[in-house]
Amino acid sequence: MSTIDSAHAPGMPTTTVSTSDQQRPIALMLGSFFGRGVCRVRLNLCAALITRGYKVDLLVVSGEGEMRDDVPKGVRVIDLQASRALKAIPKIAKYIRREQPIAIISAEDHLNVATLIARKLSRRAPPISVSSHVLHHIDAGKPFWTKRYWTRFALRLIYPWATSRIAVSSGMADTMAEVTGLQRNNIDTVFNAIVTEDINKRAQEACPHPWLEDQEHPVVLGVGRLTDIKDFPTLIRAFAKVHESHKARLIILGDGHRERELRELVHQIGLDDVVYFTGYVDNPFTFLSRASLFVLSSRNEGLPGVLIQAMACGCPVVSTDCPHGPREILDDGRFGPLVPVGNVAALSKTMAEVLDHPPDPSTLKDRAALFEVNHIIDEYRKRLGF
Repeated sequence: MSTIDSAHAPGMPTTTVSTSDQQRPIALMLGSFFGRGVCRVRLNLCAALITRGYKVDLLVVSGEGEMRDDVPKGVRVIDLQASRALKAIPKIAKYIRREQPIAIISAEDHLNVATLIARKLSRRAPPISVSSHVLHHIDAGKPFWTKRYWTRFALRLIYPWATSRIAVSSGMADTMAEVTGLQRNNIDTVFNAIVTEDINKRAQEACPHPWLEDQEHPVVLGVGRLTDIKDFPTLIRAFAKVHESHKARLIILGDGHRERELRELVHQIGLDDVVYFTGYVDNPFTFLSRASLFVLSSRNEGLPGVLIQAMACGCPVVSTDCPHGPREILDDGRFGPLVPVGNVAALSKTMAEVLDHPPDPSTLKDRAALFEVNHIIDEYRKRLGF
């Protein structure tokens, strides 16, 4: 287990922390620094807590990943140097005994289970919240020798040990109750900490692609890991229809194992000149602030942060009505239309309509403020008492 001090920080409003609390940290748990939504949310929470005057430790199962340099200044990174969460349990328990954190905030089922077991072994009882950020797909009918069976068993046995059980959307809370066997009223909904003060600053950085400076051709954005669950083939096919009438262009931000197949699909449809794959980008906001439309084509989500980020940048949005999150974010379609999952015709029609009649950007930004990081910190403080 190694300890590293970070060297970066955004600014936020501060509040006073008691002297006793300043001596003991708040611990946040993280799997790795690879560029996923959970990692970004953890770092946002760290920055907000540091600025409020708390001492913050970030415990990482494996300290690898491209977002390592994004850790806010003042956060102590503790690399558990483990190949998986369960193997980190002894080190987590030792940390809890030694540092006696005033609260622990964990996310992701496997890490939540490991942290709760470690707290039990430490013979200490700091308040701890566990949250689910992705849709549970744990079938009760799976044979007992499968990983999914034992994951479900562990959740049902161990999640009651937590001080607070959090889902990032109401739909996720319903599923969490079903999977864990907990009463629905024992699960709280707390949105992800998505919107930070530096979004506007980063959105104003230099234009990242010449298409975004061309006012004659609208640009549609897709953002996310290039995996099955994001369903980029539906977006590409829908875009092909939109391009016929609007001469639009499509930029897809992200990397993943389906990139080759997606490029082949673009070639087959004959869109090579109007579709561009960027790979992973560190700053999606500079794209979102200049695009004509952002489209979320996912089959499943927990609470899609990029949909909120697009709205925070004033970018018009269209989303599939997938479980869970988009309907709650868009208030049943009030702030952006919802279309059936996998429906190319409905998606293309709706994309064209929004391009022709975009909403007021200020309305979208006001809605995104609901997911502002300091508001989310207050929700955690209510539940964990720090």
